[in-house]
Amino acid sequence: SRSCSMLAQALAGKAALARGMAWRPPDDWVQRYPDSWLRADLEAIRARRLLVEGLTGAAHDVARSALVLAERHDSPSSIAYCLATLGAVLDRCGDVAGAQRLRVRAWRIAEAVEDAVLRHDLFFIAGQTPRGLGPLLVDDLFGAAVVASAGSGLRALGRDDDQVWFV
Repeated sequence: SRSCSMLAQALAGKAALARGMAWRPPDDWVQRYPDSWLRADLEAIRARRLLVEGLTGAAHDVARSALVLAERHDSPSSIAYCLATLGAVLDRCGDVAGAQRLRVRAWRIAEAVEDAVLRHDLFFIAGQTPRGLGPLLVDDLFGAAVVASAGSGLRALGRDDDQVWFV
């Protein structure tokens, strides 16, 4: 079926990207299904390749359009992958704070989706600057995301009355 074929192309593209191998989606599939939700992943892969090649302007444009497509289809895994891609582009352009906001948003979505492939590939982009946890800064924004996704016991640490108890 169309979805399985496009999914196979997305997985092949991610695997080739991880191995540093050449890859591009078949033009006939891209032309035949221009609005498939999986096109967002294929475009994000292309943006990551452009970023590795040092073409940050082109990578930015492709990543933004991929994110728009993912959001239009309301595909959480594609949105997360595109956000992480755009975050890498912003980081490369020197916007570390903007990159962090997008990466934390991507992490929160990936945490909720429970997709092992997404979690593996989310931040795998060659040439990223390592931070506290891969490309993520371990800052208040990321800490809040971790607390928000944790069980009620850890979330309780965020309440004022519980914080007083620990002081």
